[in-house]
Amino acid sequence: MKLDLASLKDRAAWDAAGVKLPEFDIPAVIENTKATPTWVHFGAGNIFRGYVANLQNDLLNKGLASTGIIAVDSSDGDQLVKVYRPFDNLTYANTNAILAAVGEDVRIKGVKRYGMKINKNDSNPATRCTYLFDAVGMTPAAMNYSAGRFDFGDWGDVFFVKNNYPAMVRYDGTEDYKLDPNDHTKKADGTIVGSTLTLDNAIKNLMRFCDITFEEALICATKAPAEMVGIYDSCGSVEIGKRADILVLDKEKNISSVIVGGKKII
Repeated sequence: MKLDLASLKDRAAWDAAGVKLPEFDIPAVIENTKATPTWVHFGAGNIFRGYVANLQNDLLNKGLASTGIIAVDSSDGDQLVKVYRPFDNLTYANTNAILAAVGEDVRIKGVKRYGMKINKNDSNPATRCTYLFDAVGMTPAAMNYSAGRFDFGDWGDVFFVKNNYPAMVRYDGTEDYKLDPNDHTKKADGTIVGSTLTLDNAIKNLMRFCDITFEEALICATKAPAEMVGIYDSCGSVEIGKRADILVLDKEKNISSVIVGGKKII
């Protein structure tokens, strides 16, 4: 049998040959991939076919993905014309042979596959994420606000989580201080935590992540919170009669000076 899209219509013949065919619409996936490419892989050898491509094939079969993988290879023109195109760019992967070729001394045993699919159209945090593969049925991690700590759910003993520890980080991503693992309202030394986010960095974050202007971010950091807690009559803007607590920023929006109660302290 010739491997091409036309021959795949005779599924019985391929089943008789012991070949498992894709269960998804190949032409539709090709068009979806062209329209919305999401994954580019460099190198399309046997390992790619046996592992990475096989994983995506499984996702497509289950309807958990709608696009394929764009494989970038250094093949010459003759290989494209003679090997790929006559067969509609289809290839056959003997996954059993690939696995058998990997020696026992280097083969990874007890492999776990944790996957997640996010439905961006679902705003409900309880339903917008679907766990895949070995993550199916696991209890999600979530913040326990009543207890003041983070609940790892079923993820606490997973290898990439169990050696982690709770900590507060600075604006540049470096660690500021460790938290009490059982009470995130306290530091590891038992003292009460405080925010590591300064007002100038809060404004930068708003501009960066919310794509808003400096003026809009400034309102979010001053007037808006003062109005929310009912103290805008005394602070939240620079006006006669209000508290003279002022943070002065330079052109790069870094702290230049700080005025508290009308007195410059920095």
